Amino acid sequence: MASVVTELPETLAPWSAWLKWFAPELALELGSLLQRLQPLLSPYQSHGSGGEQDWDGLDDLRTRGSYERLLTSEWLLADELPDEFLRRAASGEHMFLAPKPRQRRAQRTVIVLFDAGPLQLGAPRLAHIALWILLARRAVQVQGEMRWGVLQSPGELNEASDVQHLKALLARRSFTIPDESHLEQWRTALGQLPAPAGERWFIGSPYGSLSTASFTHRVHLQKGLNGNALDVTLLERGANRKITLPLPPSQPASALLRGSFEPILAEQTRLPNSHAVALLRPPIISIDGTRIAVTHRDVPAFTTFYVPRKPDEVARSPQQTRWSQGYSALSATLVSKTVRALIADADVLRFWPSSMILKPCPPQEIFHAPGSTSAWLPAAWLRDSQAVRLCVIDQSKRLLRWDATVLKKRDLKHESSLHLVAGGALALAQVSSAVAAFVHYDNGHVWFSRIRASGEAEAPRVICKAPTSTVVFLGRGCFVAVRLSAEHWRLWNWNDAAVAWDAHLPGGGRVIGVMRDKNGLVGLLTLEDQCLRLYCQDRPPLLLYTAPSKIVSHCVCPNSALVAMLTLDRQLIGFSAATQELRLCVQTGRDEHADD
Repeated sequence: MASVVTELPETLAPWSAWLKWFAPELALELGSLLQRLQPLLSPYQSHGSGGEQDWDGLDDLRTRGSYERLLTSEWLLADELPDEFLRRAASGEHMFLAPKPRQRRAQRTVIVLFDAGPLQLGAPRLAHIALWILLARRAVQVQGEMRWGVLQSPGELNEASDVQHLKALLARRSFTIPDESHLEQWRTALGQLPAPAGERWFIGSPYGSLSTASFTHRVHLQKGLNGNALDVTLLERGANRKITLPLPPSQPASALLRGSFEPILAEQTRLPNSHAVALLRPPIISIDGTRIAVTHRDVPAFTTFYVPRKPDEVARSPQQTRWSQGYSALSATLVSKTVRALIADADVLRFWPSSMILKPCPPQEIFHAPGSTSAWLPAAWLRDSQAVRLCVIDQSKRLLRWDATVLKKRDLKHESSLHLVAGGALALAQVSSAVAAFVHYDNGHVWFSRIRASGEAEAPRVICKAPTSTVVFLGRGCFVAVRLSAEHWRLWNWNDAAVAWDAHLPGGGRVIGVMRDKNGLVGLLTLEDQCLRLYCQDRPPLLLYTAPSKIVSHCVCPNSALVAMLTLDRQLIGFSAATQELRLCVQTGRDEHADD
């Protein structure tokens, strides 16, 4: 076995906080890209205006300034020798403390827009990863934050604080070439931000037809003629800097493009293992919280585990179900004991195991399937005695429905097309067998509604104003949580609109859900590495559970507040946040060829 590098070279130390997300061999290859791209970047210079002036201690002594900052020794002179004090004042000899100014607070945000279109697939995406890290560090250095988006999805700004946010960038792929309408929508969205950004970056192909003058920095990426390098050009304030960026070998490059960063996922020589669980695909929880399903990595299958309700309950054997080889699973639901999945290949979109099939697949302007299968599309499977309905949020945040009528012997007669329910969809949760709740964004506001197995959706109700980059969770106790800023959330009860208040989360912890606990307290669930916590208003945070190893993926049931977690050691953990009880802890199939 080849030796494994466990420590990074000292030259990569500036990016160690980000390179620790990667297997050592991948970190070295990515570090080489970072070192070559870093000289392109000039020092940070805010291009915005306004905002609250901030100070960073003292700078030096000066002969001009406010008398509030006059040296104490000068005031002593005024008491002892007032004539000398006046003489020094008249001749400009007084010494003042000079505070050191920081960049204005409103100007420390770095906005980065990536072109996720067909001309940026493959090698340019490696530069996307490196630039994402470089600019995230750039924002940290000025005590600001980086927000990123995709040119083809105007108004959607995302965080850049952990590895899942970077993987989300890789999952955002589009077959649409950005045009002037995309940029115009972005200009409008950025103009509505509470404060102007200090820097605005465009990263993509050099489209001559696009007006990119509103960006402070433009990075153009083109594949070199020899195929083993990228031509990188940075345009900034009239300056034009270029480099040729050599590409890493094919194996580490493929792992980076797949988002397989961790050592256990970056193994290139493994053999197929029918028992190995797909760590990056979140577990699936049944709507009543009694079962958890996981997806397999190398075979098209789910394994479903029963979640005991009592400590002395007899364990039940897990059940495995398989779909046909050659299909990719896009979304999955678990109603009662049955896992149902929206699967697709190049020609067919099917809701398995039912008879609902669309051939050919709907075009992207109707149904935008994800370019990566790391995360599930949110979905709900609704049914009553006469109708069934699949609701799904596609990659373009459109809530779509696919309807069918129940015939005799439970046969289905399905419609031949998908129907739009709402654009700007942010969250979807199935609250019963026949009802789902959803939240969408429109005209600067967040709206709530419900949809049933048949008929139109209920008239939407407004929750609150929110920025375009908002995040929403639906949770136990009929509660909705809307993120208004990094630390500020709005909590709202959909059964009683009068029950609403603001919550502040110190430190900006990663929120994964909202719930009401067994004592009636409403709070936000957060996950940090191995720790699951509950934050309630006016109470100290409560540590609910600490996992035995790093949590790789998770899911929260909005009805039962059951949290399902997959660890790096492939343990499946089920913890009830509502009752604060560990319900399930099983060792799923290990990868015999991974270094566990």
